[in-house]
Amino acid sequence: MVEVEVKGEKLGPIGLLIDFKDLKKALKKVLSELDHKLLNDLPFFKENNPSSELIAFYIFKRLEEELSPFPE
Repeated sequence: MVEVEVKGEKLGPIGLLIDFKDLKKALKKVLSELDHKLLNDLPFFKENNPSSELIAFYIFKRLEEELSPFPE
């Protein structure tokens, strides 16, 4: 299970920081990169041990890429 928390400085024009639909889509994309894969074959994990901490860091960094800039 993966839990995601987002925070930001201001809400968009309809009063949302980010639409759950967009967050779910981004998370699904990132997790598909890891699901049923040999982690040691992924570029990030060729240089880093696939510990739970670094898997969480990988997910964080990839979500940051997918969500930046936040849709406005």
